[in-house]
Amino acid sequence: MPYVQHDLVKPPLFQWNGHLQTIWPSVVRRVDGVTYERERIDTPDGDFLLLDWSRLGKQASGSASRKLAIVAHGLEGDAHRPYLKGMVRSLNGAGWDALGWNCRSCAGEQNRLRTSYHIGKTDDLDQIVRRAIDSGHYDELALLGFSAGGNMTLKYAGEQGENMPPEVKHVMGFSVPLDLDAVANHFMRLTNRLYDKRFLRTLTAKIRDKAQTHDIDLAPLDKIRTMRDFDEYYSGPLHGFKDADDYYQHNASMYFLDKIRVPTLVINAQNDPFLPDACYKPELVANAPFVTLEIPRQGGHCGFSHHTVQRSWLEERAIEFLKS
Repeated sequence: MPYVQHDLVKPPLFQWNGHLQTIWPSVVRRVDGVTYERERIDTPDGDFLLLDWSRLGKQASGSASRKLAIVAHGLEGDAHRPYLKGMVRSLNGAGWDALGWNCRSCAGEQNRLRTSYHIGKTDDLDQIVRRAIDSGHYDELALLGFSAGGNMTLKYAGEQGENMPPEVKHVMGFSVPLDLDAVANHFMRLTNRLYDKRFLRTLTAKIRDKAQTHDIDLAPLDKIRTMRDFDEYYSGPLHGFKDADDYYQHNASMYFLDKIRVPTLVINAQNDPFLPDACYKPELVANAPFVTLEIPRQGGHCGFSHHTVQRSWLEERAIEFLKS
């Protein structure tokens, strides 16, 4: 329910707008000190997931960490993106094991099935959560997600509602496209065409690759100019939705916020070039008593450089929330 606006993020002077605050950290920031151990697990539907672990090992107390943070990347990202590795490093520094999970087809290896991941696909996250709990290694879990991964994470928390495993104590979403329909329209603006084309380049390449081994019609590719077009012809129909509108209606996390029953923090920067006004409305959390929507004036999309490009305000805020 809380809705908070503030001016606490202080980007470097040369990052004077949301585009620079988005692009510069993704290109320039280097995150050292994270060494992943990759695990490959099978899914119930015959596919697989690639999980990147950063465990603390034995601590001074002689025992391993009993706390695990499960972190989801953004659209067409992976666990090696600077924003995610930076968060993993901060989590490790605060005493948490961290698991960066890679969506199907997003870790450099195409998945097996005709379908892939999508912005509302939560069964893979559920498998990861249950598996971590069943391992017996962890008493406390936190679920974090960036951008599309934030939408998945929030949707999952809402789907679970009162049935969320008690080990899950905190949920966080960063730079989250809460209103998918509004975001798709926003991406069609001229100032966002660079991002649109970047995503379409990799998404359409994956469709062409899949068509070599699966029954996928490539004819619509000639009609695709925007992300909404891609969702209309592929993201939606491939995953059981009628069209883009149906896909957005069923998967936008804003429809699940009121069902969340775990302390949850959503952070969307006011100058995020990916997000329209619909993703900042106080009404989004008016009936969501467990959700705080925090709106810093600066930060861009998954950027949040604080004084220097190597420092992230978002990571500091996340650790603070985990201690609450």
